[in-house]
Amino acid sequence: LRVKFFRQPTACQAKS
Repeated sequence: LRVKFFRQPTACQAKS
Protein backbone atom coordinates (compact mmCIF):
# COMPACT_ATOMS: atom_id res chain seq x y z
CA LEU A 1 0.00 0.00 0.00
CA ARG A 2 2.97 2.28 0.58
CA VAL A 3 3.83 2.07 -3.12
CA LYS A 4 0.35 3.31 -4.02
CA PHE A 5 0.75 6.21 -1.59
CA PHE A 6 3.89 7.23 -3.46
CA ARG A 7 2.14 6.95 -6.88
CA GLN A 8 -1.06 8.64 -5.67
CA PRO A 9 -0.21 11.09 -2.85
CA THR A 10 -3.56 12.82 -3.42
CA ALA A 11 -5.45 9.61 -2.57
CA CYS A 12 -3.70 9.55 0.82
CA GLN A 13 -4.99 13.05 1.60
CA ALA A 14 -8.52 12.12 0.51
CA LYS A 15 -8.46 9.15 2.91
CA SER A 16 -7.26 11.31 5.80
